Amino acid sequence: MTFNGKERKSQLGSLRKKIHEHENGQQHKVAEDICRKARNKDLEAVVVEQQKHLYDSTTTIFRTVYSLMKNNRPFTDLPPVADLQIVNGLGMGFILHSDSVAAEISERSFAPK
Repeated sequence: MTFNGKERKSQLGSLRKKIHEHENGQQHKVAEDICRKARNKDLEAVVVEQQKHLYDSTTTIFRTVYSLMKNNRPFTDLPPVADLQIVNGLGMGFILHSDSVAAEISERSFAPK
């Protein structure tokens, strides 16, 4: 940072003026806002909220597979049941609708350990 003046007192006054102008300037306020958002983890919350629907649709598929298992239904019932739930407005995503996926889910998630 450069300063104006030949004497120490005027140089310090010049630096104080520059610091004051920077502190009240738009760039400093934008930088403070970025730091505040980073502390509050606003960006992380936005990303989590954007991806929430992905978790919800996966959870819905898992619950549907569990229901098929509980009612002793074949996994070939999953695609029509998923289609019906989509028609009824339930978010089921676009994948994990096949009977082979249902078998995989049941083996990995609901099998006794």
